[in-house]
Amino acid sequence: MTAPKRVRWNCPHGCPGILASTRPPKDSIERYCLPCSAKTGRLVLRVVPALERKRAAAAVSSAAKAKSKRATAARARQRAKDAEVERYSVHGVDLRDEMKKLLALKAFGGKSGRLFRRPPKLVISRRTKYPRSRLGFAEPWANRITLATWPRQDLDGALHTLVHELTHIVVGAQPGAAKWHGPLFQQTLRAALKEAYGDTQVYKTDDDGAYWTTNGGLRDYAAARKAAAATA
Repeated sequence: MTAPKRVRWNCPHGCPGILASTRPPKDSIERYCLPCSAKTGRLVLRVVPALERKRAAAAVSSAAKAKSKRATAARARQRAKDAEVERYSVHGVDLRDEMKKLLALKAFGGKSGRLFRRPPKLVISRRTKYPRSRLGFAEPWANRITLATWPRQDLDGALHTLVHELTHIVVGAQPGAAKWHGPLFQQTLRAALKEAYGDTQVYKTDDDGAYWTTNGGLRDYAAARKAAAATA
């Protein structure tokens, strides 16, 4: 039969130590230096240097593991955040940030308007190439807009589509054959583009979409944002 492991328990005041088990009962006199306890009137607890060293090493190891775990979790959160930003970005420009600016346009009612007070949800539809159909669409009844993104997409086109769909949320469907792109929609879209970027030219109004050109304001803004994102 193997004898239980014994370690030396030392008195912190320098009294001779004793050999005892590594885990004597809490009320065992082996844990206490009785002469010192009698002198001080308080129980003097003996210590085991070997066990203290092991506990200290274990604490250091545990702290290192916890730090490594926190660092790993932080990197995972940053990767997830970067992936989310990448999903919403075109040429390094986060469309969510651009939408926040557009929500306060006076053309959309300003900061007291419904659009600013109840921002729509922005959904990104990732494509592998230029979409065959819609570049985006709005669902006023769900307070949601969806924008398509694809490789080598032009930023000015993405921003125009963003303004276009936000205009749908503000205006909604109007009576008449061109219920989605009628006069009120065109008027609001022109005002929003002019206020945000200095662009005013929108033409060919029909219910399949509003085709557009710019006077350079939106292109210049997009070029400046792309340059700033590239150097950030």
